[in-house]
Amino acid sequence: MKKPVLPRFIGFLLLYSVIFVVLVILQFTRQNGFIHRVGVMRVSGHYDVREAGMDTQESGEYFLSGGASVFFGGMEFRLTGERRDDGFKIIRQNKEREGAAPLSMVISGNTVLFRFAGGYQLEFALQNDDGRELRIFPGFGEEGSAMELPFRLGRNTRMAELGDGQVIVNDGGTQYSFSRPSIDRKQQLILIEDAGIVYRAVPESRGISPDSYVISQARDFQLYQDAVNRWRDGVYARWNRNAGSLNDEARIVAYIGEALQRNSYGIAVASLSSAVRTATRKGFDVAVYLGQLNQAFQSFSAFDRETRVEITRLIGEGSTDFLKEPHVFAWLGIRGLGNLIDEGAALIYAIDPVLLSEDIIPGILESFVDWKRYRPYGDNPFEDLIDPALSRIHEGIQRDAKGERVLFFSGSRADSEFNFRLGLALKHYGEETGNDGWAALGRSLVLSILSLDDNTGSVPAGIGLSDTGEIVEKTEIERVGAARLCRLLSPNSYPRALSIGADANGIWAYTASPAIRASQSNNILDVAVTFPVGETHYMMIRGVKPFTKLQLYNMDYRTDPQFERYDSSGWSYLSEEQTLLLKMKHRDETEHIRIFF
Repeated sequence: MKKPVLPRFIGFLLLYSVIFVVLVILQFTRQNGFIHRVGVMRVSGHYDVREAGMDTQESGEYFLSGGASVFFGGMEFRLTGERRDDGFKIIRQNKEREGAAPLSMVISGNTVLFRFAGGYQLEFALQNDDGRELRIFPGFGEEGSAMELPFRLGRNTRMAELGDGQVIVNDGGTQYSFSRPSIDRKQQLILIEDAGIVYRAVPESRGISPDSYVISQARDFQLYQDAVNRWRDGVYARWNRNAGSLNDEARIVAYIGEALQRNSYGIAVASLSSAVRTATRKGFDVAVYLGQLNQAFQSFSAFDRETRVEITRLIGEGSTDFLKEPHVFAWLGIRGLGNLIDEGAALIYAIDPVLLSEDIIPGILESFVDWKRYRPYGDNPFEDLIDPALSRIHEGIQRDAKGERVLFFSGSRADSEFNFRLGLALKHYGEETGNDGWAALGRSLVLSILSLDDNTGSVPAGIGLSDTGEIVEKTEIERVGAARLCRLLSPNSYPRALSIGADANGIWAYTASPAIRASQSNNILDVAVTFPVGETHYMMIRGVKPFTKLQLYNMDYRTDPQFERYDSSGWSYLSEEQTLLLKMKHRDETEHIRIFF
């Protein structure tokens, strides 16, 4: 029996209509979807044709809909998150987290810039064409403080943890690492703060292996950190027992700096003798904790000027000895001395690796890492010196007969402070590049020096090896004090120079604050400073041009040359030096100094 013709016709019509709609949807999706090749990066997503159409070749800006992804080094960085719990997030200064998706992207050369609502940006930039380094830089606008960038691993990509938040990514036999321990492997998130992050291929060191010189305690980062903490705790306990008799500035500064890290700042300051606390003449480091900035500023300014003159002289004479100054390019970068940075870099390019002097090797490793912070774009002048420097280190390393210590020897002598600085530089270089072998050797050097301490924590300045391979102290009297070693180990709670942020170029602070940053909007510079609640500290901010008023606690504060006498916050301004001197009593952990120009 035949079925009626009309129902069959209607059925076929509906079927063909559904197929037609599906084909149209697929075609529309293909038109909206895109894949761009930017060097070795692959960028994918969907255009928002309602906003700008597809013809944006001239401007290079593409309007987007539904997010985008960047593929590099076996990882997919995902910028999708407007309504997703696991998506891209912007973290505001008040700690609120908000999902976001890019509104548009701009492609220029080897760089892709994504723009978000509210003025936020995220840039992905290839350092060079060989595809070995990707730099990710944020733009936070006025309210942002960080971003959470989700990621996914490729099908053949593996990730392993190295400890201390560091990971290594293996993509088809090529290893990659991140410049900062900011990876949440479980949540598959990368925390991006104002300094940005670098994802790069781990360089190979042409057959040089440091593994045979790594001591047992240094193989694991946590074992190393536990050993360092035990040494620091022992030194601090001795200072704490004798706080009332401390009278030399190096130990006073180290005692208070260590106390600050242990949340005992106020107790430590109160434990010092009255003579120390009320002395009218103090060095500038002590003054950062105890006051008398007006008097101490002159010595600070003279010391800073002398250091600059000496670095300028050495660079002008074509001498690479300027690298003996610890973290010299960071020193120049903080102060905004771009001309000296350029001139110093020109000297570095001219170094013959064959004639590399061993006494500048710590400076090469430090500067390799520091350069990436202050000059994130362009070539790193230290790149070609790394392998020759590591080779020289490998040649000079020796183990003692028991295999418990390793040191770098120049001839028959090992200099303790040089080894300590070299160890820290190697450790940071290895962590920055994801090469744990060199990081472990750096940890070995640090622990070897600390193991030579006496009952005060000091170590001999010079060390030798006997004919039987035993460590022997040189007959010289000099020793390197525990205060000096503590400051090198953990400088972030000690008085130091800090750049206060890209929004305030040329302005920097000398402070013991654990963190300081600034933002500028119109004619107002807002400097955010952290310190324990209820405690007082002092700071100098240099490079501040004349201004009309200053606010603390959101209230106008008038200048007072005698501000340090009172039990309250206050300030004075040295117009000829363009320097602001401040006393801050912290009602909150983060206080704001607002300067109106």
